[in-house]
This record gives sequence, structure tokens and C-alpha cells, in this order.
Amino acid sequence: FLLHQHNFRVLDLSHKQLKGPFPSWLLENNTRLAFVSLKNNSFSSHFHVPLNLDFASWMDVSDTRLIGQLQGNIGNVLPNISYLDLSKINFEGCLPHSIGNMSLLDVLDVSFNNFSGEVPK
Repeated sequence: FLLHQHNFRVLDLSHKQLKGPFPSWLLENNTRLAFVSLKNNSFSSHFHVPLNLDFASWMDVSDTRLIGQLQGNIGNVLPNISYLDLSKINFEGCLPHSIGNMSLLDVLDVSFNNFSGEVPK
């Protein structure tokens, strides 16, 4: 059903005990998304946001058990985001410098991760 949806503006699949890879295809199929909440699920892959999400303004993927590092171009694929919650994911590595490209960002929560290094300017 969700594979054939292409006009969502709001997507809330939080607290659904979803498993498997992060559903980047769902974000890619719905090019009008403004609000995305996938928090508190059990995804078992890397977090990957497709390149065409420059329209999203609110995203919460906290507590999703993703693995690896935060994608390096996150600030380029979400330049218009104002709220981004990436807490409780266990990301490793450094915060990407591209976060500086999120010029409309009001809230960024990256708490309860394993980031290291310096905070990008």
C-alpha cells in the first residue's frame, strides 16, 4: 500500500515497532512531505535520506536503532528543515560539516549518540 502512495504531506509511523531497513524509498516516493515522524521503531540499517527532500521542514527519527554514521550530506539534502531529532540512535563518528547548510534549523537534537570530534561551525 505505502509503495504506491505519492502525495503524503504528513507521515507519522512512530511507535509502530517497524523492523528492517530504513524506508528511504517512502521518503523518495513522497516528494511533498513536510512532516516526517518515524521515531521509536527498530530499523536495522544505515540512515539514508534521498537527495530530493529539500522540502521537508520537520523530521523525527529518534530512538530507531539505526547503525553507522550520520550521512555526510545531510545538510545538503535537508537544507530547509527547521526541526530535526536524531537522538537515541547510537550514531558514531563526527557531526557532518554540511549541518551548517541547514540555515532554517531551529531545533537539532543529537543527544544520546556516540559522536566524537569537534562541532562544525
